Amino acid sequence: RTLFNMSVAELMYKPFRRYPALFANNFDKSWLHKDFVQISHVFKKQVKNYRDAIPDNLLTKEMDGVYSFNAFNDVFLQMFNEEIDNFYEVSERENIPVKRPNSMNNYGVIVNEIGLRPMITAFQQTYLWPLSRHLFPIQASQFDNHHSFIVRYRAGEDLGLDMHTDDSDVTFNVCLGEEFTGATLSFCGM
Repeated sequence: RTLFNMSVAELMYKPFRRYPALFANNFDKSWLHKDFVQISHVFKKQVKNYRDAIPDNLLTKEMDGVYSFNAFNDVFLQMFNEEIDNFYEVSERENIPVKRPNSMNNYGVIVNEIGLRPMITAFQQTYLWPLSRHLFPIQASQFDNHHSFIVRYRAGEDLGLDMHTDDSDVTFNVCLGEEFTGATLSFCGM
Protein backbone atom coordinates (compact mmCIF):
# COMPACT_ATOMS: atom_id res chain seq x y z
CA ARG A 1 0.00 0.00 0.00
CA THR A 2 1.20 3.48 -0.76
CA LEU A 3 1.06 6.49 1.53
CA PHE A 4 -1.67 7.94 -0.69
CA ASN A 5 -4.20 5.21 0.08
CA MET A 6 -3.46 4.71 3.79
CA SER A 7 -5.68 6.18 6.51
CA VAL A 8 -4.25 8.47 9.16
CA ALA A 9 -4.70 5.71 11.75
CA GLU A 10 -2.86 3.21 9.54
CA LEU A 11 0.05 5.59 8.96
CA MET A 12 0.35 6.43 12.64
CA TYR A 13 0.05 2.83 13.80
CA LYS A 14 2.40 1.27 11.23
CA PRO A 15 5.62 1.67 13.32
CA PHE A 16 3.94 -0.05 16.30
CA ARG A 17 2.62 -3.19 14.61
CA ARG A 18 3.35 -6.40 16.50
CA TYR A 19 2.68 -8.93 13.73
CA PRO A 20 3.63 -7.63 10.26
CA ALA A 21 2.23 -10.81 8.64
CA LEU A 22 -1.28 -9.66 9.58
CA PHE A 23 -0.80 -6.59 7.37
CA ALA A 24 0.36 -8.46 4.26
CA ASN A 25 -1.58 -8.91 1.02
CA ASN A 26 -2.21 -12.57 1.74
CA PHE A 27 -3.82 -14.81 4.32
CA ASP A 28 -1.54 -17.58 5.55
CA LYS A 29 -3.33 -20.91 5.14
CA SER A 30 -1.68 -22.14 8.35
CA TRP A 31 -3.97 -19.74 10.27
CA LEU A 32 -7.07 -21.69 9.26
CA HIS A 33 -8.69 -24.08 11.70
CA LYS A 34 -8.30 -27.69 10.54
CA ASP A 35 -12.09 -27.96 10.21
CA PHE A 36 -12.20 -24.98 7.85
CA VAL A 37 -9.38 -26.43 5.73
CA GLN A 38 -11.56 -29.50 5.19
CA ILE A 39 -14.63 -27.35 4.47
CA SER A 40 -12.77 -25.11 2.02
CA HIS A 41 -11.47 -28.09 0.02
CA VAL A 42 -15.04 -29.22 -0.59
CA PHE A 43 -16.26 -25.79 -1.67
CA LYS A 44 -13.38 -25.15 -4.08
CA LYS A 45 -14.88 -27.94 -6.19
CA GLN A 46 -18.28 -27.96 -7.82
CA VAL A 47 -20.48 -29.81 -5.34
CA LYS A 48 -24.17 -30.49 -5.77
CA ASN A 49 -24.86 -31.29 -2.14
CA TYR A 50 -22.22 -30.19 0.34
CA ARG A 51 -24.01 -32.11 3.11
CA ASP A 52 -22.80 -35.36 1.56
CA ALA A 53 -19.18 -34.15 1.64
CA ILE A 54 -18.97 -32.28 4.96
CA PRO A 55 -19.86 -33.79 8.35
CA ASP A 56 -22.52 -31.87 10.29
CA ASN A 57 -20.12 -31.22 13.15
CA LEU A 58 -17.83 -29.19 10.82
CA LEU A 59 -20.49 -27.00 9.20
CA THR A 60 -23.64 -26.63 11.23
CA LYS A 61 -26.83 -25.13 9.85
CA GLU A 62 -28.19 -23.26 12.88
CA MET A 63 -31.28 -22.07 11.00
CA ASP A 64 -32.13 -21.02 7.44
CA GLY A 65 -29.40 -18.63 6.33
CA VAL A 66 -27.22 -19.08 9.46
CA TYR A 67 -24.25 -21.45 9.59
CA SER A 68 -21.54 -21.98 12.17
CA PHE A 69 -18.05 -23.41 11.80
CA ASN A 70 -14.53 -23.05 13.13
CA ALA A 71 -12.64 -20.69 10.82
CA PHE A 72 -9.38 -19.71 12.53
CA ASN A 73 -6.92 -21.63 14.66
CA ASP A 74 -5.63 -20.60 18.09
CA VAL A 75 -2.38 -19.18 16.68
CA PHE A 76 -4.23 -16.74 14.44
CA LEU A 77 -6.73 -15.79 17.14
CA GLN A 78 -3.94 -15.08 19.60
CA MET A 79 -1.99 -12.96 17.09
CA PHE A 80 -5.09 -11.05 16.01
CA ASN A 81 -6.22 -10.38 19.58
CA GLU A 82 -2.73 -9.28 20.63
CA GLU A 83 -2.55 -6.95 17.61
CA ILE A 84 -5.91 -5.40 18.44
CA ASP A 85 -4.97 -5.03 22.12
CA ASN A 86 -1.73 -3.40 21.01
CA PHE A 87 -3.65 -1.01 18.77
CA TYR A 88 -5.93 0.02 21.63
CA GLU A 89 -2.92 0.70 23.85
CA VAL A 90 -0.91 2.54 21.18
CA SER A 91 -3.88 4.55 19.92
CA GLU A 92 -4.54 5.91 23.40
CA ARG A 93 -0.87 6.65 24.08
CA GLU A 94 -0.13 8.18 20.66
CA ASN A 95 -3.55 9.86 20.15
CA ILE A 96 -4.27 7.91 16.98
CA PRO A 97 -7.74 8.74 15.68
CA VAL A 98 -10.03 5.72 15.84
CA LYS A 99 -13.04 5.37 13.54
CA ARG A 100 -15.84 3.44 15.20
CA PRO A 101 -17.65 0.75 13.20
CA ASN A 102 -21.15 2.08 13.78
CA SER A 103 -23.21 4.44 15.89
CA MET A 104 -24.05 1.71 18.40
CA ASN A 105 -20.53 0.84 19.56
CA ASN A 106 -18.19 3.29 21.28
CA TYR A 107 -15.17 1.00 21.67
CA GLY A 108 -14.97 -0.89 18.40
CA VAL A 109 -12.34 -0.46 15.72
CA ILE A 110 -12.69 -0.62 11.95
CA VAL A 111 -9.76 -2.94 11.31
CA ASN A 112 -9.58 -1.89 7.65
CA GLU A 113 -8.59 1.56 8.92
CA ILE A 114 -5.51 0.27 10.75
CA GLY A 115 -4.09 -1.70 7.83
CA LEU A 116 -5.72 -5.12 8.05
CA ARG A 117 -7.81 -4.72 4.87
CA PRO A 118 -5.38 -6.56 2.53
CA MET A 119 -5.14 -9.65 4.74
CA ILE A 120 -8.91 -9.76 5.33
CA THR A 121 -9.58 -9.26 1.62
CA ALA A 122 -7.27 -12.19 0.85
CA PHE A 123 -9.15 -14.37 3.36
CA GLN A 124 -12.49 -13.22 1.98
CA GLN A 125 -11.63 -13.88 -1.66
CA THR A 126 -9.61 -17.09 -1.21
CA TYR A 127 -11.57 -18.90 1.49
CA LEU A 128 -14.83 -17.22 2.47
CA TRP A 129 -16.21 -16.45 -0.99
CA PRO A 130 -16.04 -20.04 -2.33
CA LEU A 131 -17.97 -21.24 0.72
CA SER A 132 -20.47 -18.36 0.55
CA ARG A 133 -21.19 -18.87 -3.16
CA HIS A 134 -22.55 -22.32 -2.34
CA LEU A 135 -24.41 -21.40 0.84
CA PHE A 136 -25.79 -18.08 -0.49
CA PRO A 137 -25.75 -18.37 -4.30
CA ILE A 138 -27.75 -15.18 -4.92
CA GLN A 139 -26.34 -12.91 -2.22
CA ALA A 140 -22.72 -14.05 -2.66
CA SER A 141 -22.50 -14.06 -6.45
CA GLN A 142 -19.66 -11.60 -5.94
CA PHE A 143 -17.77 -10.19 -2.98
CA ASP A 144 -16.49 -6.78 -3.88
CA ASN A 145 -16.00 -5.13 -0.50
CA HIS A 146 -16.09 -5.62 3.25
CA HIS A 147 -16.64 -3.48 6.33
CA SER A 148 -14.46 -5.38 8.78
CA PHE A 149 -14.44 -4.35 12.39
CA ILE A 150 -14.29 -5.59 15.93
CA VAL A 151 -16.50 -4.60 18.82
CA ARG A 152 -15.33 -4.68 22.40
CA TYR A 153 -17.55 -5.29 25.39
CA ARG A 154 -16.33 -4.63 28.94
CA ALA A 155 -17.69 -3.52 32.27
CA GLY A 156 -17.79 0.27 32.22
CA GLU A 157 -17.82 0.32 28.41
CA ASP A 158 -20.25 -1.11 25.86
CA LEU A 159 -22.02 -4.14 27.31
CA GLY A 160 -23.96 -5.29 24.28
CA LEU A 161 -25.47 -4.38 20.97
CA ASP A 162 -29.14 -3.69 20.39
CA MET A 163 -31.14 -5.51 17.74
CA HIS A 164 -30.21 -4.15 14.32
CA THR A 165 -30.00 -5.01 10.63
CA ASP A 166 -26.61 -5.37 9.00
CA ASP A 167 -26.20 -3.44 5.76
CA SER A 168 -24.66 -6.37 3.89
CA ASP A 169 -25.57 -9.25 1.63
CA VAL A 170 -23.57 -11.73 3.70
CA THR A 171 -22.41 -11.20 7.30
CA PHE A 172 -19.49 -13.14 8.75
CA ASN A 173 -19.28 -12.98 12.56
CA VAL A 174 -16.20 -14.31 14.35
CA CYS A 175 -15.97 -14.90 18.09
CA LEU A 176 -12.57 -13.55 19.13
CA GLY A 177 -13.34 -13.84 22.83
CA GLU A 178 -10.71 -15.42 24.96
CA GLU A 179 -12.58 -15.86 28.21
CA PHE A 180 -16.07 -14.60 28.96
CA THR A 181 -19.56 -15.55 30.04
CA GLY A 182 -22.82 -14.79 28.29
CA ALA A 183 -22.42 -13.09 24.91
CA THR A 184 -25.23 -14.59 22.89
CA LEU A 185 -25.70 -13.83 19.21
CA SER A 186 -29.29 -13.72 18.00
CA PHE A 187 -30.67 -13.76 14.47
CA CYS A 188 -34.23 -12.55 13.89
CA GLY A 189 -36.39 -12.15 10.82
CA MET A 190 -34.33 -14.39 8.60
